[in-house]
Amino acid sequence: MKQVIIKQGQAVVEEVPGPLVEPGTLLVQVSHSCISNGIDFAEASTVALGAIALQGVRRAQPTLGESFVVIGLGVLGQLTAQILKANGCRVIGTDLDEVRIRLAQKLGMHMGISQRRHGYRAHSTLNRRYRC
Repeated sequence: MKQVIIKQGQAVVEEVPGPLVEPGTLLVQVSHSCISNGIDFAEASTVALGAIALQGVRRAQPTLGESFVVIGLGVLGQLTAQILKANGCRVIGTDLDEVRIRLAQKLGMHMGISQRRHGYRAHSTLNRRYRC
């Protein structure tokens, strides 16, 4: 990691050799890596999202055969569901948007719960199918 100081109104970011910071400046850590050939910026920009999802799964410490519920199947939820599936977990997902639920199921999620379809019966559905 490289340390840089950004001063208010400064257009250029200058490198500094150590952690000494004068008043009125902001010290930030900048990590940068090269993008492999054949990968454009749009694809490369998803790496940080994947890292966030992966860190969440790591902290949950899933084990083979466990059931997990992913609430919200946006980009992070989709990635999380796929990582859990790859870890050998049963993945149940819920979202207000049924298109997201169908996409997650197409990508391997075991069960999707839609507020419109299941309503308040979702808990009994989980108990019947997965004994949660």
